[in-house]
Amino acid sequence: KAGHGAVDPDKDDRVSFGISVGGPTPRDAAFWGWTADYSRVLSDKWSVATSIAFDRETEWFGGGLEKTADTYTFIVVGNYAISDKWSFGGGAGKGFLSDDNPDHKLKFETGDFSVGLSVGYAFSARTGLSFSLERNITQNETVLSSDLTWGWDF
Repeated sequence: KAGHGAVDPDKDDRVSFGISVGGPTPRDAAFWGWTADYSRVLSDKWSVATSIAFDRETEWFGGGLEKTADTYTFIVVGNYAISDKWSFGGGAGKGFLSDDNPDHKLKFETGDFSVGLSVGYAFSARTGLSFSLERNITQNETVLSSDLTWGWDF
């Protein structure tokens, strides 16, 4: 199976690590984070991935007041390779661990549910950049983000 920027087109599995930045609108907030992914090539054009993402969001309220929250999210994505360099994807995520509580301690929770679309560009067989437009259904807000990733095929 060729495509998806693979180092070896005979290898269908990939693990990757990424760093991300972004923010929701209309709130005055921003986040940074990381993702750990496993993906599987299904055909020349299609692949699927599962990810665990960590985000640290800071929200500003004015007058020097701010709130910081750490969240872990499970994500499932389907991707379509437009070319060897470009891809398009869509998926959904569900928060499952957060410290956004009165004790400010990480606790398992039924977190936010989001859906999103992304476009990705492969700089090389190992590195890529993506831009995502997400809709946090639970919070009724739009989130824009970008991710820089590094991956290894096996």
